[in-house]
Amino acid sequence: MLGIYAHKNSFVHKLSFGYKLLFLLAISIFLFSFSNIYVSITIFGLSIFLFFLAKFNTLHIYQQIKPLVWFFLVFFVIDFISNGIISATNMIARLMSIVLLSALINLTTKPSQIIDSFEVYFSFFHFFNINPKKISLTISLVLRFIPIVIQIFNQVKDVQQIRGGKNTIMIVILTIVNTFKMAENIALSLELREHFFDD
Repeated sequence: MLGIYAHKNSFVHKLSFGYKLLFLLAISIFLFSFSNIYVSITIFGLSIFLFFLAKFNTLHIYQQIKPLVWFFLVFFVIDFISNGIISATNMIARLMSIVLLSALINLTTKPSQIIDSFEVYFSFFHFFNINPKKISLTISLVLRFIPIVIQIFNQVKDVQQIRGGKNTIMIVILTIVNTFKMAENIALSLELREHFFDD
């Protein structure tokens, strides 16, 4: 499943969220500081290796990239026309590396661990009379919500194709409706757990 925690007994799963996030930030800075195709391809290869190290297979890797194939293709064509094949390949390798590493963090980290970690990182907000639990939960929900929306879109698209419908506007509308329904359920759950926000 796209970007949603999947339990495995691996070294990557056992690493703390803080180390994973720091690694992602370091790799992102490194990738865009050194615009070199060999560096980008090496990091992309490292991303795939980490998926296997986390005991995921090629199907899991494909599931992370599939929803963004058209996005990558459009950017590749634009950069290819403007700067050539090497520049385009370099850019796509960098983007795909970041996408895969970000997805790997979600796949190998429990939501509770993400919330707890962000709560520690934002504990200084107490000095401004702001509850860090609210901030950490908001960030965690955003990280989880994006891949879920993509998954809903793919499910709606598959259902419409089975029914013989290929109306893109209808697919988008149904995706929005289903997303709002899911958001409403999440809001209701949070309301029922209002004590979570108590200091």
